[in-house]
Amino acid sequence: MSVFRPIPAARRARPARGFKAITAAGAATLLLATVGSGISNASAKVAQASSSVDTAARAMLPSSITKSGVLTDGVNLPNPPLEYQVNGTGAYTGFDIELAGALAAKLGLKLQPENLAFTALLTSLDSGRVDIVLSGLFDTTARQAKYNIINYLNTGAQIFTTPANASKVPTLASLCGQTVETAIGTAFIAELQTLGTTLCKGKAPLKVLAVGGSFAEEVLQIKTGRAIAAVATPDNIAYEDTVAPGTYVRVGLPFAKVPYGVDVPKAETGLLNGLKLALKDVLADGTYAMIAKKNNLQESEVTSVAVNKVTVGG
Repeated sequence: MSVFRPIPAARRARPARGFKAITAAGAATLLLATVGSGISNASAKVAQASSSVDTAARAMLPSSITKSGVLTDGVNLPNPPLEYQVNGTGAYTGFDIELAGALAAKLGLKLQPENLAFTALLTSLDSGRVDIVLSGLFDTTARQAKYNIINYLNTGAQIFTTPANASKVPTLASLCGQTVETAIGTAFIAELQTLGTTLCKGKAPLKVLAVGGSFAEEVLQIKTGRAIAAVATPDNIAYEDTVAPGTYVRVGLPFAKVPYGVDVPKAETGLLNGLKLALKDVLADGTYAMIAKKNNLQESEVTSVAVNKVTVGG
C-alpha cells in the first residue's frame, strides 16, 4: 500500500496528495540525461517520445537555465502514482516525474528532480534551489499570490468503499446517515461536511470520522465497520487499483474538484511562458496522454494549458 500525508486544514500549503507520510528527505538529487539515469527506463521512454526541442519555448527561458542545461524540480516522495521510486532500483518514476521529463526535453534541458521534505518544497523554490515544483500541489488562490501555477492534472476528493459495502452506498446521496472516514487534519473533513449539508437536507446527516493518516488506516476503518466508506484523491485510488484490482469501489463522482499545478515564481515569466508552450506541445503530440494512460490517470487529464485556473491556450 502507498502511504499518504494528511492535508493541513486550510486546503494545505502544499495541498494535493490526499495522504502521505512526511519523509525527512535529504537532498536525494539526481542529475539526469534528457530523461536521466536516475529515472526509470519506462519514464525515460515516455519523455524521449517528446524529445524534439521547441526552440521558441527554449528562447523564452532565463539565461541561467539555458546555460546550466538543467531544469530542477522539487518533489516529495513517495506519492504514487505521481512520484515514487521503483522497487529495488531507487529510480524515480510516476506521472509527475515523466511529465517533468517530457517538458524538460521540449525545452532542450536535462531534468534534475530533488527529493525534499514537504516543508522544504516551496521554500526551496523561493531560495532558487529548484526552478519549479511539479509534485502534486493543489492550485489555490492563496498560493497564486506568490506563484504562477500551471494546471496540469485534475483531482479532488473521491469517496470509495469495499465491494462488500458497495450495494449499501450506490450513490453519494446514500451516504446520508452513514459514517465516512478521512485522515486527521485533512481538508477533506470540511469538504465532507459541506457535501453532507448539500446532500442530506431533511435526512439523517453524513457523519465524518477523522482517524489516522494512511490509505491502509482508512481501509481498516471500513473493514472494521467504523465507517461505511472513506475519501482520498482520485489519483491515489487509481494507483491502488493498479496494485490490487477490484479491491475498491468508487462511490459517485469526485467532488471538491481542484487542479494540480506546476509552481513557478512570479518573477520568472520567461520560465512560465516556456513551460506553457512545452505543455501545449506534449498535449498536442500525444505524449501527455501516453503518460496519463501509463499511470492510470486518463480520467484526470487536462485538455488545454491553464494558469491559475484560467485557460490561456490550448
